[in-house]
Amino acid sequence: MPDTVDQEVLSEVISQISSPSIPFFDLASKIRALHDQDRTSLTALSKRTEVGRRRLYYLLDVGRLIERYELTKQEVEAVGWTKLQIVARHLTTTRETKKDHVKHLLRLASNTKAKDLGEALEGKQLQEKHKFMFFLSKDEAAMLNESLLQFGALRVPGGVTNKEQALMAMLQAAEAELARSREVSEPS
Repeated sequence: MPDTVDQEVLSEVISQISSPSIPFFDLASKIRALHDQDRTSLTALSKRTEVGRRRLYYLLDVGRLIERYELTKQEVEAVGWTKLQIVARHLTTTRETKKDHVKHLLRLASNTKAKDLGEALEGKQLQEKHKFMFFLSKDEAAMLNESLLQFGALRVPGGVTNKEQALMAMLQAAEAELARSREVSEPS
């Protein structure tokens, strides 16, 4: 790592980054300071600590958010770093600068699940979702996955994604086919 990096801060980050008990407020702030000193520091830090670059850049975004909007440790810890990085990304794309608006977004984040936060930040009305669980044999699961793939699901390592939309498309196609068959079978 270049000599431009504060070695004391670097040592602290390396020792803290693998410890889940260290508050991410401090860690994010130190990662931001390292990156401000040297833009290549996160890549080198990732190699030295085996922490993924993506996670480091998320923490960098959180560190920038903390600094830019002068957020307190209490505010930050109440929301959590996963939601904060979503808020930070939203603020980057919308270029919002008002501190009181950011406080509103933090309240929204604290009351919203991380998986729904992106839509909530865009002002979309969150729909109540229902969970279904199926118990299928291996062959039945394979048949379902193949059918879902035909209706827009995507194969990914370990399974299939976009299943919900594909299932709804499959149901709509089945309903349309049923309606056509009823029209054909009913006498005019």
